[in-house]
Amino acid sequence: MKTFFLILFGFTYSQLHSQSVSISGNIKNPKEEKVYVGFYANELSYDMTFIDSAMIDNHGNFSMHFEWLKSGPAQFFHGDEITQMYLLPGDSFSLSLDTDSFDETLKYQYASQGINNYFAKKYILFENISQEQFMNYSLPESVFLAKSDSMRNVMLAFLNEFMSQFSEDEKKQLHSFYQYEKAELIYSIANDKESYPFMRIYLQTPKNDENKDPVIKLEELSNQFYSFKTNELLFNENAFESDAYRRFILNHISALCENKIKVDSTLRYSVLMEDFIDSYYNGKTKEYLYAKTILQLIEYKKELERVDIMLKKFESFCSQENYIEYVKAQYELSKSLNIGNIAPDFEFTDIEGKVWKLSDLKGKVVYIDFWASWCKPCLEQIPYAKTLKKELEGKDVVFLYISIDTDTSSWKKMIELKQINGLHGIVYGGFSSIPMKLYQINGIPQYFIIGKDGKIRDNNAKRPSADVKTDLLKILDEE
Repeated sequence: MKTFFLILFGFTYSQLHSQSVSISGNIKNPKEEKVYVGFYANELSYDMTFIDSAMIDNHGNFSMHFEWLKSGPAQFFHGDEITQMYLLPGDSFSLSLDTDSFDETLKYQYASQGINNYFAKKYILFENISQEQFMNYSLPESVFLAKSDSMRNVMLAFLNEFMSQFSEDEKKQLHSFYQYEKAELIYSIANDKESYPFMRIYLQTPKNDENKDPVIKLEELSNQFYSFKTNELLFNENAFESDAYRRFILNHISALCENKIKVDSTLRYSVLMEDFIDSYYNGKTKEYLYAKTILQLIEYKKELERVDIMLKKFESFCSQENYIEYVKAQYELSKSLNIGNIAPDFEFTDIEGKVWKLSDLKGKVVYIDFWASWCKPCLEQIPYAKTLKKELEGKDVVFLYISIDTDTSSWKKMIELKQINGLHGIVYGGFSSIPMKLYQINGIPQYFIIGKDGKIRDNNAKRPSADVKTDLLKILDEE
């Protein structure tokens, strides 16, 4: 699946005072009969809200018109193609593309061609940035930091050069976009730096021996490494609309609290997070961080006795009603995953195209592995899973691998390449798919054990590389 970046604006008086957006276009070789526009309405989740859709006629044409009250990012969908956009109230534009060669044929007609060219050129210039930054994690600290700063400066210079073509009045109209895009660029690099200590160790640790010491220790980083975390970077409410900013702040605070717990194991994560947030943040950032802390406790099933206390306090100060509703809904859903409850049922499609339900496996102990072919930590567990399956051969246990791959061919190729034996199923929608929501999974790999009676026996099961064999044998003996 390809992702391309596109931003479309207009500057007429009537458009700027409109509260809607119009999109029309033509698609050659359409992959399905519809196009969609969606956005993330709630920063707490990655559930896409589809605001409109349109049928494609026999000539490949479509047209849609929908309410759009606030400037912000959105996404255009057709088949497995995704075009990221940033929309202003009053926008009206058309686009055309051929799905056989998307990037070469994507064209649009709009009042401001320069903006469209900016994102088209940005994609071409920075297409491989993610792969480059991943490889940079293996570099020495000073080289990594220099390369990261250079990439940030190049991207910011590109953005500023683009903005220089507009008049002062136009820049005011584009302020929300500029603020958003600038934050995305700055905090994407900040997130890379935040990940460097862990990723460098990860890349240099032998993957076939988890007990072997890594090549480099975290403490070997220089005292100046974290100097990039200035107050300006850490306390920037104006960057809140940026997903990269929100992730950076949450990861920063979480790491601080976890490091304190390593020094003093009597400390509690939820208390440390709460104190830090109360001391340093206000407004939407505080509400977001507090909500995410509660959701972390729910997801990782730790300190659950404090959820009620924190939720009551959260309701007393949070102005975002959708935050409160979402956190409470997730809390109620988490209770359905308590050990002893019937495992939430879901459908999956096996490698032959047959549709199954989890409940079809009742009468067997089921070890569920949620994974994907692109997930390196998932793939590292495969040799251990093979050994585990061989050791439990003949036992009444099913090894169920549920993939969230969006590319079916990649899923099948990985199964064949790694010779993964077991019952394989794929669910569609990635992290937004039904089972991922039912089981509150926001990261993979993740494991569950279901008893023969269809009830949850372990809602946070060990990985194959850990001693899950003992747990499975115990459950088999009990049943």
